[in-house]
Amino acid sequence: MRIANLIAPAILIATSSAAFAANQTAENSEMTVLGEMLTDLHFEQAGADIAPELIGGTEISREDYPGVFSTRQGSSGCTGTLIGNQVVASAAHCMNNGGSLTLVYKDVTYSGRCTHATQYRGNATADWALCKLSSPVPDAIAETVNTDGSRFGVNDTLVLMGYGCTSTGGGGGNNGILRMGSAPIRSMPSGTTYDIITTGTSALCYGDSGGPSFFVDQDGKRYQTGINSRGNIRDTSYLSSLHNSTALDFYRSWSEKNSVKICGVHEDAQGCLQGDPIEPMPASCLKAKPFVPMLEACVSKRDNPTALECDVAIKAVDSCLSDR
Repeated sequence: MRIANLIAPAILIATSSAAFAANQTAENSEMTVLGEMLTDLHFEQAGADIAPELIGGTEISREDYPGVFSTRQGSSGCTGTLIGNQVVASAAHCMNNGGSLTLVYKDVTYSGRCTHATQYRGNATADWALCKLSSPVPDAIAETVNTDGSRFGVNDTLVLMGYGCTSTGGGGGNNGILRMGSAPIRSMPSGTTYDIITTGTSALCYGDSGGPSFFVDQDGKRYQTGINSRGNIRDTSYLSSLHNSTALDFYRSWSEKNSVKICGVHEDAQGCLQGDPIEPMPASCLKAKPFVPMLEACVSKRDNPTALECDVAIKAVDSCLSDR
């Protein structure tokens, strides 16, 4: 996956319904420049027909995230993440404590028994469950759990992911297609409130529960930062963070009891992703991502962006393209 793939979710995220107040539009010459920029950002995008999904996300290839699965818990569906060759992380609210989970990988069905974090009783923000599969997944690549809370903070962008619905308020999706989007962090965990809260044009929907959120650093390495837990099914998502001592104590004690290893928690864990296959992203591109929806609006002349708004977006994205 190249740099453009990481920026693409910001390009394709549905924009806010609020109209811009000003009516001044950019000149035609500016539109040509903007169009060339968007073409340049799109040219490495894998796959052709990508449309807004998740809530404000995009359909992506399973090959880029082979450790993220659609899971079944009886008659209900959630999303889960392989974090060891025999370990799936999900949300406690997806199944009963001691309940089962199934997933399919390369036409083989794997099942596992799941355990809730004890803190989940009485604390919905501790929405962690770990499931030990009946046998290791032989060649799947497991994601790495983030154990360092200093890697990111408020206003940093997280990648949201899941197999759930795609429409505000629910509906659509839940059809076995993996989708991703990005949203900025509004607040970080504090005390015994373990939520990372994001607010933006990408948000969790029914069926995304249990799935991962990721932070991608400037070296292109991705870390699972949280478990998809709750949301308003519109623009706000609540992710049960993994870097806090309570979550990590649960992960360590559960893995010891079940004689398994977890990527990011144990150095000798097997089948772990050794860095995301993304070229290192320049800092200018990280700063440019929030401006890409505005750039698209300037090209399409949607929502009447002002010349000043378009100029700011042009400069931000142009800086990214120059550094690539």
